[in-house]
Amino acid sequence: MLAGGTDLLVQAHERNRPITALVSLRRIPELNTVALNGILSLGAMQTVGKVAAHAAIRQDYTALAMGAGLIGSVQIQNMATVGGNICNASPSAIQLLACWPQGRTSSWPAPGASATCPWRLFSRARGRPPCSRVSCSSAWNCPAPRRTAGHFTCAIHPAPAWDLAFAGVAAAVQLSETGEICSARIALGAVAPTPIRALRAEERLAAASLMKP
Repeated sequence: MLAGGTDLLVQAHERNRPITALVSLRRIPELNTVALNGILSLGAMQTVGKVAAHAAIRQDYTALAMGAGLIGSVQIQNMATVGGNICNASPSAIQLLACWPQGRTSSWPAPGASATCPWRLFSRARGRPPCSRVSCSSAWNCPAPRRTAGHFTCAIHPAPAWDLAFAGVAAAVQLSETGEICSARIALGAVAPTPIRALRAEERLAAASLMKP
């Protein structure tokens, strides 16, 4: 199944991966949706360029928009899709990394039902998302951000900037009404076979919020 092709076609050439047929998903309207109704439901065929430029996503789902803007060049962003970037399950996949700290879920068609998966279990290994070989992810569901929450994503790139990232980080911090840190989630990418949580850093941030000046 062909989404944007920015990963699949390169892999077919560089790894001598035999492909006998390609089925484009680009004209399936159900995969090209953006819905904001308490949660953000993002169709898997949305390009990362549209996500990075979407006003509501930039305002309320900052880390997701920031992560989309860090993927490749402008030309790649206009072709690469959110679903393709995540399903490729690369350790440096910025969109997958941006979703980890915020409890988002993925959904995809399954025989007679729709299956879902939390982000922390999504990437089992490089190139191995939990969906089967005969199914594809259809949507990414993101809970509404809290008013006192902050989100951030960044990546360290070699030159040129559209190469794969050396390292990436995504963070979500929840503040109390008085401005103290209630909880912190930090995910690191490209430093292990799959994205990982920086648990000690999270604990230290939460503990620091309890210290009196």
